[in-house]
Amino acid sequence: MFLKRTYRSICKSLEKPVLPLALLTLWVLLSSGCGAETRGHEAPDEIAIDTKTPTFEEIQLLMKIKCQNCHSTTPGKFAPANTPPIALDNEEEFTKRLSSTRNRVFFTPDNPMPPDYGTPLTDREKEALKKYIDTLEAQTSDDTPIETNLLFADVSTALAEKCGVCHSSTAKISPPELDDLEDYKNSRSSVLSSIENERMPKNTTGFKETVEGRNILDWLKGGKDVFPQEESN
Repeated sequence: MFLKRTYRSICKSLEKPVLPLALLTLWVLLSSGCGAETRGHEAPDEIAIDTKTPTFEEIQLLMKIKCQNCHSTTPGKFAPANTPPIALDNEEEFTKRLSSTRNRVFFTPDNPMPPDYGTPLTDREKEALKKYIDTLEAQTSDDTPIETNLLFADVSTALAEKCGVCHSSTAKISPPELDDLEDYKNSRSSVLSSIENERMPKNTTGFKETVEGRNILDWLKGGKDVFPQEESN
């Protein structure tokens, strides 16, 4: 009925019949939904996955169903043209992107990934993914606390100048938002890794060897207000 009304409206406005090709074009546009697949209000499908000790095979299946239509070596036809060239096809590539995956999935609520209109993760899938990333990060880094008296108050100015310029609720240039101590506690491992591997701060080679850089790293590695402390019995 909608197509018929639209057809009649167009014909009336033009005061002559519309060519079959024009009607065919209209049908394609209306039925294609602008070329994007959406889920509407349907609940997202959930894969069977262990939230306590997830394996890469389970995470790989999760990535295949929920992420790899866009993020793979062979993206699907509905992948946006500006999709970053991120491959999540194998364990090595996934491991390289632990920090960015964590930030993109868990710390960008205004622009979630996977997007809500596509194949969003369920709460259980998010729990399993976070557990897997936490476990893998612990295995690939020396997370033994160092001795330091540094606290957030000692490095907050440097953090605001070097990190908050892009990563803050005010700037909103890049996730995650790093406004306060709680934010740094949630993102401690990824911030530490980014500075040590000189991915951050942007365009600041050698920052980790400066006084500010060393203080921030030492605080992230052992500061009593940011480093996970063992519970005393």
